[in-house]
Amino acid sequence: MVNIEARQHERRVLGILSVTNVVHAYRLNLSKDLRRMRSLVKGTVMLETRIEATMPLAHHILREAHLPKECLVVSIRRDDELLFPRGGTVILPGDMVTFLVHPEGETLLHTYLKADLLPDPESTLAD
Repeated sequence: MVNIEARQHERRVLGILSVTNVVHAYRLNLSKDLRRMRSLVKGTVMLETRIEATMPLAHHILREAHLPKECLVVSIRRDDELLFPRGGTVILPGDMVTFLVHPEGETLLHTYLKADLLPDPESTLAD
């Protein structure tokens, strides 16, 4: 925990910031970065998110990424370039990735993208 002081010369505590507070704020901002879009095909949802270096998808070849079932990477925007990914495409931090997912798989995708915050890094969502 960290004490937060008003000003250096006042030396009074305004509040306490814990690791739990920081993780909660990170998760909240991560979920805000995951944007839900209108589906192209009835019964599907498109999601778009910017890949952070700590996400399980970062620096992985798409075919080895162990994405949840019922989830497809549709496109990647990298700098000023639009990529249509294939199995050998490497996902990089900063990439804006668009997913097409079945509504039932939406929660699994959210969980997968936040997996770096889970207590057990060995757990996976896909077989």
